[in-house]
Amino acid sequence: MSRRKPPAPDPTLSRRGFTRLLRPASLVAVAACIAAPALTAAPAFAAPNFTAPAVAASDRSALAVSDSEAPGSTETGGTIIRLDGEAPTSGQVGRAIVLPPAGAVDVDGSASELVVTVKDPSGVVTMVMPEESGGYRFTPTIPGEYVVAYSISDAAGGVSEETRTITVTGAPDAAVAAAPSVAAGPAVEAGGPDVRFAAIGDIHVNWDELAEAYDFWAQENVQTALFVGDLTNSATPGEFAGLKQTMDSKAGLGIPAIASLGNHDVSGISSYDLFTQATGGQKPNADYTVNGYHVITVSPGSGTIDPDTGKPSGASGGNYAYAQSWLQQRLAAATAEDPNKPVMVLVHHPLQCTHYVSNEWYGTGLSSGCGDAFQSVFDDFPQAVVWGGHIHTPQNIPTSIWQGQENRSGERSTQGFTTVNAPPLAYYEFESGVVNSSPTSRGNDTTPDDAGNNRQTAIVEITGTTVTIKNYDLLVDQWIDQTWTWDVADSVDETKSYDERFPFNDTYRASQSAGPVWPEGAAVTVGDIASAKAMVSFPQAVPAPNSVGDIVHKYRYSTVDVATGEEVNSFLQWSGFYNLPMPADRRHEVWNLLPGKEYEVRVTPINAWGKEGSALTARFTSTEGSGGEGPFDPSSLTFDDLRAALPTADLLDVGFAGGTASDSSPAARPLTAGADARIENDPAVGSDVVIGAEGAATGIRTPKWTDAEYAALQDGFTLDATFRLDAIAGGYVDVFGGMQSGGIGLEAVGTSATTYELQFWYASPRPAVSLKYGQWYHVTAWYDGQDARLYVDGVRKAESEGVSFSVKPSAADARYMVIGGDANTSGALDDATMDGRIAGVEVYSAPLSDKDVYRVATRELTALDTMPPLVRVAPEPAGEATVGTAYTAPRAEAVDNSGRVSTMLEVTDPSGAPVPVDDPASGLRALAAAAGDGYTFTPTATGTYTLKYIATDAAARQNQVTFTVTSTAGSDGGNPGGTPGGNPGGGNTGGGANQGGGSAGGQSDPLAATGGPAPTMLAFAGLLLLAGGGVLLRRRMLRRPEGQE
Repeated sequence: MSRRKPPAPDPTLSRRGFTRLLRPASLVAVAACIAAPALTAAPAFAAPNFTAPAVAASDRSALAVSDSEAPGSTETGGTIIRLDGEAPTSGQVGRAIVLPPAGAVDVDGSASELVVTVKDPSGVVTMVMPEESGGYRFTPTIPGEYVVAYSISDAAGGVSEETRTITVTGAPDAAVAAAPSVAAGPAVEAGGPDVRFAAIGDIHVNWDELAEAYDFWAQENVQTALFVGDLTNSATPGEFAGLKQTMDSKAGLGIPAIASLGNHDVSGISSYDLFTQATGGQKPNADYTVNGYHVITVSPGSGTIDPDTGKPSGASGGNYAYAQSWLQQRLAAATAEDPNKPVMVLVHHPLQCTHYVSNEWYGTGLSSGCGDAFQSVFDDFPQAVVWGGHIHTPQNIPTSIWQGQENRSGERSTQGFTTVNAPPLAYYEFESGVVNSSPTSRGNDTTPDDAGNNRQTAIVEITGTTVTIKNYDLLVDQWIDQTWTWDVADSVDETKSYDERFPFNDTYRASQSAGPVWPEGAAVTVGDIASAKAMVSFPQAVPAPNSVGDIVHKYRYSTVDVATGEEVNSFLQWSGFYNLPMPADRRHEVWNLLPGKEYEVRVTPINAWGKEGSALTARFTSTEGSGGEGPFDPSSLTFDDLRAALPTADLLDVGFAGGTASDSSPAARPLTAGADARIENDPAVGSDVVIGAEGAATGIRTPKWTDAEYAALQDGFTLDATFRLDAIAGGYVDVFGGMQSGGIGLEAVGTSATTYELQFWYASPRPAVSLKYGQWYHVTAWYDGQDARLYVDGVRKAESEGVSFSVKPSAADARYMVIGGDANTSGALDDATMDGRIAGVEVYSAPLSDKDVYRVATRELTALDTMPPLVRVAPEPAGEATVGTAYTAPRAEAVDNSGRVSTMLEVTDPSGAPVPVDDPASGLRALAAAAGDGYTFTPTATGTYTLKYIATDAAARQNQVTFTVTSTAGSDGGNPGGTPGGNPGGGNTGGGANQGGGSAGGQSDPLAATGGPAPTMLAFAGLLLLAGGGVLLRRRMLRRPEGQE
C-alpha cells in the first residue's frame, strides 16, 4: 500500500487532551514507577550469585526547590509550577478525586507541556488526562497513600516536579478493583482497539528515519510508541540531544514514547541521567500504564535500583540481573490487577534461545539455559510480552515471535510467555555461517550487502485480552506478510492444551510446516564457468502450503566432484526474505574447483524452521585455464610500499646457504637433516637447495614446538615454501609437515602423469590447488582464524571459509615440523618425503596481507620479479652550476621487490664525455655508488651536463632517472643552488623518482635489463615489465637488511 501523508494536526483539537498534553519531550507523561511493596506471592526465581537489591530511601531535595513567594510552586532548572488551588489531602475508595489545574513557566519560556501522574499505594503510576475545566480526575481503587505529581521538562533537559499526597480510606470494591486504577486514556477510534502501540528498536541516531516513523504512527492512530533501546550510538550528550530534538519536533502528533536503554546508550553512570533528560523525565527502570495496560521498562546496569530515580547504582551494557527482584515484583503487581491482560516489557537484549538469532545475540540476568534447561524470570507470567532489540533482525520471518519454552519437564512443562523482536530502524543483521548476498562473496559478516538500508516498525493492537502485532516496512511503505494474534486469556488458562495457550511455540509451528517447493519448470543454470569457479542461478522456491506464516529462509549450495563424489564446496545463502518484494531469483558463485573437471551443483531450499525441500541439480565442466583470481597488480605498489620492511618470519625461516640447513628466524632452531638429504646449488633459483627422494630419509626436522608456539598459530599464521616437486610414486607426499591427527602442512596428491593437487592441512574444509610436476613454485598457506587460503607465486588461488583448524598434533611425540616430509611419533625422517627440491620454508605467526604475500614470493623466487627498481632523488639536483666550482649532487634512493638494489651516478659533460665523480664516503673518483653527503664533480666547461642515476636490482634489471645541469662561467666562483640540501635558485622542476621533466628537469630513460631489450618505461612508477632473463639471485645467498645496498 502507498502511505498517505497525514494531515497537519488541528491545534484546536486535543484528542481529549492527547495531542496537547502528551509531548514526547515531557514524557513524565507516562511516569515511572519504581517503589514496590514486597510481594509474598511473587514467584521465586533461582539465579546464580544473585542478591536482591536493597531498596533505600532517596533524598528528593535535588528535585524540588521551594518558592517563598509562591507556596504552590516548585522550580528546578528554571521552571516554576503553580497549582490553581489546593489539592485534596484525603479521599474514599471508589469515589472520584478532582485535582486542580496547574500552570508552568520557564525563565526562558522554553518549558514543555505539563504532565500529571498518580502513583497508587502499590507503586503503579498512571498518567491522568485533563478535563475540559483544566482539572484532573482519578478514582482510587485501594486504600492507602496516593502521590500526585505535576511534572514538566525544559529545553535544557531539566525536570521540575510538584507533588501532593492524598490519603484514601475505605475497603476496595471488587468491581472497582478489577478496573484500571485510574481513568483510561481514549480509545484510538470508535470501534478500535483499547490501545494501539508502535514498537521499534535500535534507532542508532537515525533521526530522519525516526521522524518518518512518527508520521506513519500518526496515520495509524498510535497512542504510544515503545523504543527498545540503542537510541544512540555512543551515549554522548549530543546524541541524546538529537533524540530529544526529534521527539520534540513531533510533539504535535500527540504520540508519547516509552523507552528503555540499550548497550549503546550506556557509557557510564551519567548515561542514565542523559537518558532521563532526553526523554522528558523517564526513568531507566519503570512501570507505566497506558489505558490500563502495563508497560515495564528494564535497562542494563548493575548493583541496586534507586527507588526514586529508577537508576542502577552501577553501569553495565548487557546485564540485567540487578533488576530481577524488582521486575518480578512489578510483574506480580501488574498481573494481580487483571490476570488476563497482557503486560508489555521492554528489554533491549533478547532472552537467549527465544526468537530469531537470540541463540547468538542475547543479554544476561533474566534467563538462563536453552531447550529443556531454559528458565526465566518470566516463566510464571504468561501475560508477559517481552520485546527485545539488539540483534537488528527483521520481522519478515515467523520466528521473530516466540512462545514457550515448550517440551520442558516437571513444573515448567506448563510455563510459557511471549518474546517479540523489536524491528530495527538501522541496518539488519542475521545469523552467522551464511555467505554475504553479493554473488561473488565468500565471507559472512552477518549483514547482507543488500540489507544496510532498512527501517521497520511493529503496530500492536490490544483489545481486552487479545494481542495483534502487525509489521510494516517503512522503506517501501508496505505491510509485511507477518501478523501475529493470540489471546492472553488462553495463555493463562492451563486447562487448554499448550498449543492452544501458546500458538507461536516453535515445536507446533514447525510441525505445521514442510520444506519449500520449487515452482513448476524451475531449473539451475550454471554460467561464467572458469577453471576455479562458476556462477549458479535459479528461480526462488516457495513455501509449502501452511498456516503458520512460513517462508523460504535460505539455500544450501553443494558442489560435488562427479568422478570422486567428494564435496568440494558447500555454503548457505539467504533467500533475500528481508526485502520487499523478494528477488525473483538467486545466484551465487561456487568455487574451489579444479580445471577440466565435471561437477554437479545441488541447491536445496530451507524454511524458517530448518526443514529442507528437494534439491535442484545441474552438471558442468570447469575450463582448462589457470584457476583463481587475477594476479596481484604490481603497479599498485608504491615507492614507500617497496621501501617498507617485510614482516619477519618469526617462527621459522629455513634456508640452505653454504650447504647447511639453518633457521634464520628469531627462534634460531637447530635443524636435523635426514641421512639421505643432499644440499647443492640450483642455477634455476640461484641458491642452495635441499634435494629429497620419496621414501628416503631426506626430511629435515625442527625440535619439538612448545604449547606457546602452537598457540601462536591457532589464531592465524602464514606458511610459505619455495619448491619443485618432480613425481609422486605413492599416494601422497609432503612438502612441509607437522601432522599427526592435527597440525599444519602442505600435502601433495598425484592427480595425473603431469599434475598433482597441493592441499593445506589440517584446515577443514581444505583449500587445494592443481600444480605441475617439474616446475618451481612459491606457495603460501594462509589462515586467519576463520578462513584458509592458498597462494601460488604470490597470487591467491584457492580459499575456504568458516574453516576449523586444529594446529597441534594430538600425539605429543609428533609435535615438530619437517621440511620435505612429515612428522611422526618415532622421529624418523623418511615419512612422506618427496621427490623434488626445496629452496626454503618460512612460518609467520600472523596472516600476511596480499601485498606482503606477493612481495615475499618475488623475493624468494626472483624469476617472479618482472618489475625494475624504482628510483627517487629528493631533493632534486640544482639546475645550475659554475665552471671551476665544485658541484654536489644529492644521493638517490632506490627500492625493489628483491630488497637488494644498488645505485650509481653517471655524469657526462656537454660533449658527452664521462666526468669523474667524487664519492666523499669512499674517497673514490669513479662512477661510484651514492654514499655520504652525495656526489661531487667540478664542471670544466660551459654547457649542459647530464646526471644519470642508475639503479640495479638482484635480477640485474635496471632503471634510471636523468637530470640536466647548466654550467656557466661565474665571476665569484659560487655554486648557486648546488648545495646538496636544496635548490634555492635552480629551475630544475621536473626530476624526482623516475619522473620525466622538461629541458630544465629530470628525464627518465630505461636501461635494458641484462640479457634483454629496453622497453618504454612509465614515469615515477617505473613499473614496466622488462623482457629478458637476467641473473636470478636468491635472497638466501646474500642476506641483508631491508633497504641496504
